[in-house]
Amino acid sequence: MPNSVVQNNSARLPLAREALDSSCGYTSQSGKRILVLMSEQKRLLKRLVADLKVDVPNLEATVGRVSIEAIEAAGSVQSSFAEFNSLILSDARDSFHRHSAFCMYHIDATFFSRRGLREALCSYYGPAGSLLRGTCEAILKGAFWECLAHKRHRDHAEILNMQKRKIEGTPRNVLDWLEGRFQARPDLEAPLENESSGMLDIVTPLFETKAYFPAVPSLKMMVEQLNGWKMFEPMADPVSEIYDDLYAPLCEDTHLIPAKTMMGRLILAGKDASELFEPSQEEFDRFVSFLHRLAEMGALALLNVLEDDSRADDVLRAKIAAMQPVAEGISLPRVVERIQALAK
Repeated sequence: MPNSVVQNNSARLPLAREALDSSCGYTSQSGKRILVLMSEQKRLLKRLVADLKVDVPNLEATVGRVSIEAIEAAGSVQSSFAEFNSLILSDARDSFHRHSAFCMYHIDATFFSRRGLREALCSYYGPAGSLLRGTCEAILKGAFWECLAHKRHRDHAEILNMQKRKIEGTPRNVLDWLEGRFQARPDLEAPLENESSGMLDIVTPLFETKAYFPAVPSLKMMVEQLNGWKMFEPMADPVSEIYDDLYAPLCEDTHLIPAKTMMGRLILAGKDASELFEPSQEEFDRFVSFLHRLAEMGALALLNVLEDDSRADDVLRAKIAAMQPVAEGISLPRVVERIQALAK
């Protein structure tokens, strides 16, 4: 290439670069602002990471004073949420869409339980219990709205039909609301069989409008109706086990009765309340017990949601059967029983 051409090109390059920068809205001044912003973001990230590390001494104390067996057991139980989720979150996308209402809530349950375990490991037992209550609600509400999306369950919702509350002067419940929506929009009903999350769009106005909210059933009524739909088989008395013996105690953590505050727990245990964050084998075992029962509840709900699918799907039955070692590994005999029944 002739020198004159090189010189000409080198002379033009800065102009070309300037034109390019101008076309992209880039100037040296904006470039400096971007660099300053990136530097601020890095400093912020370092501060946030440093704040997370504040809990490291709590973790060290837990490892030193809570049994390794209990900590490992808690990790295995929590991991089972994601393992059972894999039965829906699989390559069979139609399964995910068909049960998407359940899946949307159960994913939240998985993350609530994971965050709850982290709080318990840091000796924040009250917040850990609150997160487990969220786990419980997510499982129950996911199963309830999933069932309500399918006509075979709506047609056998005797518990829901037992109670109606006045809405705009007329006694109604959630079934009446749905019937009204389907009459106004007949195109909404049939697609729910293949895309259950559509139910969540339909009932959203019940949560957004104060006058309509009474149509939403209470959590206890949801449990009673789920029992009627046999969503927790083979539990003998799900209402008592889930609502009275599991959900109610978890509410104590959320509602912060005096004995469940961080200082209150220590005072009742005869310990120095000024410590605030003291590992307790008893408190951790209580947390793991609740987590274990929630894992059982979630697994049974998921398996029963998939019952109809499993009858017609050999691949799904094989996947369900493959979950037996997971249930056995964390001592869930009723889940094992349900797996064996569905995998036949």
